[in-house]
Amino acid sequence: MKLNLFYENTYLTPKYKESIECTMVQAFVCTEIPFRVVENPYMIELFYQLHPAFTLPSREMLAGKLVDNELLQVILKQFNIFQQSNNLTLGKYIYYFIFSLLFNC
Repeated sequence: MKLNLFYENTYLTPKYKESIECTMVQAFVCTEIPFRVVENPYMIELFYQLHPAFTLPSREMLAGKLVDNELLQVILKQFNIFQQSNNLTLGKYIYYFIFSLLFNC
């Protein structure tokens, strides 16, 4: 048996917290779970039982900043795919136009 099974880890690294939040955003968006669920006492208790050091973000934070960050990651991945593609005509220029509108560049 592993020693870490016998004690509760009360420290959460920022990278691990970010990973949990990213996975949570993906789960909420892909399964269409309402963001208000994060304020439900049972959901709070569930996450506490899974990792006591993790605090659920507010629904405003989840629906705002965290969803925006995940969307940005998806857009950047798509943008990189378009940049590396060959023989694209109009589609590539439309994507550059949309990207410039979104990020004012």
